[in-house]
Amino acid sequence: MNEEIPIDESMRQCLLYFESAVHSVVKSPEEIYEDFGAHAGVSWELRQELLSGSPLLGWSGISDLDRRLIEGVIREAEAMSAAAFCCDGLFDLHHPSWGLVREAASKFIELSDG
Repeated sequence: MNEEIPIDESMRQCLLYFESAVHSVVKSPEEIYEDFGAHAGVSWELRQELLSGSPLLGWSGISDLDRRLIEGVIREAEAMSAAAFCCDGLFDLHHPSWGLVREAASKFIELSDG
């Protein structure tokens, strides 16, 4: 039997995955690379995990502050140069675009209500 997951539960899971990605992105490139399995597409995978938080922006279950902080992380991930996630392994994670994402992620960790 297929049971549907209530929207709030689904969004809470989305928030947990997003928070996990945010905590990953503030690590050193070497730690991120190892944590994600040390493969060529680590940077692309991490960026996708951050972008998958986009549905949270329309959810009423978070504070306005958290919405702004999430939006900041997503905005920086969207604005990244393609060279920062072109599947060049560890090299990608050293691209300067990740610095802006890390700053937004650090701000989320520091200021989030959650």
